[in-house]
Amino acid sequence: MAVDRMTFSRDRLRKLLDNQESLEGMRAAFGTILERQEETARDIPDLEERRSRLRRMKEESVGNRALFEKAVDNLRANGVRVEFADGPGQVTDILVKEIGEERLVVKSKSNISKELEIARSLGERGIEVIETDMGDRIIQICGDDPVHPTGPAAHLDRYQIAEILSKHFGRNIPPSPEELTEVVRDELDGYFKRARIAVTGANAIAASEGSIVLVHNEGNITRCSQSPSKHIILTTPEKVVPDLEEAVNLIKVQTYFSTGQVTSAHIDIISGPSYTADIEKKLFKGMHGPSDIVVIFADNGRSGLKENELLRCISCGSCLLRCPVYDQIGPNFGSKGHLGGIGVALSAGLESVERADEIGLFLCTSCGSCEEGCPVSIDIRPYLYDHRGLAGSHRLLSEDHQVVLSSIRNYDNPWMQPRSARARWSRGLDLPKEGEVLYFPGCSQSLMHPETAVKAVGLLGEAGLDPAYLGAEEPCCGSIARKLGDSEMFERQMVSIFDAFERAGAKTVIASCPGCLLSLRMGAEMLKRDGIEFRHITEVLAESLPELPDCESDSIRLAYHDPCELGRGLGVFDPPRRLLEEAGGIDLVELDNLREKSACCGAGAGVRSGFPELASAIAARRLEEARDKDVRHLVTACPWCLENLSQAAKGGDIQVLDLLEFLWERRLSRAR
Repeated sequence: MAVDRMTFSRDRLRKLLDNQESLEGMRAAFGTILERQEETARDIPDLEERRSRLRRMKEESVGNRALFEKAVDNLRANGVRVEFADGPGQVTDILVKEIGEERLVVKSKSNISKELEIARSLGERGIEVIETDMGDRIIQICGDDPVHPTGPAAHLDRYQIAEILSKHFGRNIPPSPEELTEVVRDELDGYFKRARIAVTGANAIAASEGSIVLVHNEGNITRCSQSPSKHIILTTPEKVVPDLEEAVNLIKVQTYFSTGQVTSAHIDIISGPSYTADIEKKLFKGMHGPSDIVVIFADNGRSGLKENELLRCISCGSCLLRCPVYDQIGPNFGSKGHLGGIGVALSAGLESVERADEIGLFLCTSCGSCEEGCPVSIDIRPYLYDHRGLAGSHRLLSEDHQVVLSSIRNYDNPWMQPRSARARWSRGLDLPKEGEVLYFPGCSQSLMHPETAVKAVGLLGEAGLDPAYLGAEEPCCGSIARKLGDSEMFERQMVSIFDAFERAGAKTVIASCPGCLLSLRMGAEMLKRDGIEFRHITEVLAESLPELPDCESDSIRLAYHDPCELGRGLGVFDPPRRLLEEAGGIDLVELDNLREKSACCGAGAGVRSGFPELASAIAARRLEEARDKDVRHLVTACPWCLENLSQAAKGGDIQVLDLLEFLWERRLSRAR
């Protein structure tokens, strides 16, 4: 067995999980953004149209060489100098040359500058770089990592900020937001007055107009752009958009998803150096702004990326707001320039898979909340799986994950159980091995919750179905192998499964496990095997299970937990709720995070096997949500969710129930 060289160790993770208090401010700030988004959405009635338009534009623009060259030509025609740089060293060299003899530079927030650690590299060359965004300046002073692209210091409350600033200025500063803001503003005003050169990023570069678009709330970028000598814009090729009209649409969407606001306080459009021709109609550059504007396009590995979809990111930070991993360890998941899961995926491509492993390659639960919250619907999961596969070839797979893959290879299940154990639950049920309707309980149901598989068949029988079952010949669906990056194993499992379906004569396959169902649908598409319908058992039962007559029964207050793959992945939301409502005597309470926005249980994509502490911490947050609704019974329709939530609930006041178990017992009690 390969040596475990995984660099994001469980010891490091435990220390981060023990420091939950440091994240309370971030969580509160993220909650405020989500609330504001909900309130503001009605003021942007065409939001979904704008999102679709932005997605189409990004698809057509990123990697479009002709559009990029058009932008460069028009920038130059407007009097803007354009430079190109490959990596951090070349970027720093160009900046040092442009800065010249100046020893002070004012700067506004820019993801690429954080990605390249420009402030540090310029500092090593004797140039002082002052961040002018208030949050970034606070982070610069205290040395913390930023937690959000537009709210870098969102994890700090006013008391912590007052302590940081009091230490920095050497005097007591009261924890009043007004006084704290005034102190920072006064300090920055001094730097603005002294500095002759500024470095900013760009939200967009409009190709048709050759214009630079900058968005901000504090007014600091406007002051940067009016530095008396030179304005340097450090940006990347994917920031190029067709024209100003598309840039404005991007800004509107970006502002909503990053802050929950309809628009920002400032939108600056720069189409060249300031000038006047009021004296004898002779052109004089640098009237009320810099006479020299330079755009530096930094590639830093982007041209070599095949995964252009990741470069469609507009840096709004919306993916962080509901990420279960980021909720637990904050900016330790992701890189400084690109926080969260997308930062991990990008780092693997821009730097190395070893670097991606250091910042959380195997921590993602694959819940899909980031794609759901992303304005351009970027799905980072296929890239993470590919990078995990590469990590495996670099011997970076943890011993726990190696055991899982070895178990599938040798036992056809991830639980190190003998193949014969899979079908024990079906003894005495006389289930046929062939038939047009086939039940696929999967590894977790068969081996970890066999009693539930028995009741599933009983419920299907009440629904008028006599399903076939493959028995001990049922292969593992390979879902966990796919998520750990072993695509070859996944394909082998799919071939075995579909060959078995063909031998059994299956036309409809009913699965209990959402992970199995999603894999089966992916397998059918991958292998181009048509002719089989795949359904979740709740869909079938909601349609066919006969209602029982009304009778007196004890009322029970409960909530339903939407599993990520059943809900966001497969779009199955209503059938489980319908089954609960029809069970009788149910006070069904909806949690705050539900349906497409449901919170993850924490078990997925190898996190429970590789990082059980993280899985438990995420599950505990979900249980808190139920507790806040005065719910003591939480029902779910996924064996992985059931297992992880139940483990987290042990010894507590909340009972986690499997939907099929609950329905079976409820129907028995009502039939008596």
